[in-house]
Amino acid sequence: MPYAVAVRANRHKDLLSRRHPLLQTGATQMRAYVITTGVVFGLLAAAHVWRIFVEGSGVAKPPFVAITVVAAALCGWALRLATIRSTT
Repeated sequence: MPYAVAVRANRHKDLLSRRHPLLQTGATQMRAYVITTGVVFGLLAAAHVWRIFVEGSGVAKPPFVAITVVAAALCGWALRLATIRSTT
């Protein structure tokens, strides 16, 4: 590929990546993924806690409690990862 064509192709790629969020690099996409999964796990944990309050402690069997604790932990972990600034 001639040098001029390669430079134009790289310039065009740079312009596209700045304008369109789907064409951004991995760090931004990974952060969006971490935030999304954190919200999903947070909603799961909140739904479980709400269900315990509504239906009483009879629903709070060990597997149910374990899933709730794991979902809350994954939500907290995702929140922590989402707030860390990248060093690159």
